[in-house]
Amino acid sequence: MLAHLSLQRSCRGTNLADARSYRMIVATEMDGAPLALGGLGPLWAVYEADTLPAFKDKPLKERFALCPWGLYSVEVTRG
Repeated sequence: MLAHLSLQRSCRGTNLADARSYRMIVATEMDGAPLALGGLGPLWAVYEADTLPAFKDKPLKERFALCPWGLYSVEVTRG
């Protein structure tokens, strides 16, 4: 998953080292409800912004700027 994220987001600033250090996960639900198509879903790669010093004091929109949303598939590759 992390290798795929680094390839998909490299043009927007997220790389594999960042994904690892931010401990990104792939979310399928928010508050118990599936992530909607046309919104953040069906999959959203996200980190706990409120616990990361680099993001916790930023406005909400900026906290999650590096989180790719609207993911449909995740490919795990060795490399």
